[in-house]
Amino acid sequence: MRSACARSHRRATTGIVPVRDSKSPAGPVLNVSAAAFTTFVAGVKARQLGAA
Repeated sequence: MRSACARSHRRATTGIVPVRDSKSPAGPVLNVSAAAFTTFVAGVKARQLGAA
């Protein structure tokens, strides 16, 4: 079974949250807005997202 890990780091000055696979540090980065990331995290915490 493979685990799904993501790593994020908020860039306060740009309002962008880069997200990448923690198992591939040199891999591609998905940049999302801080507002979208905050909404996503709130959904995860509230268990409002479906299981994958």
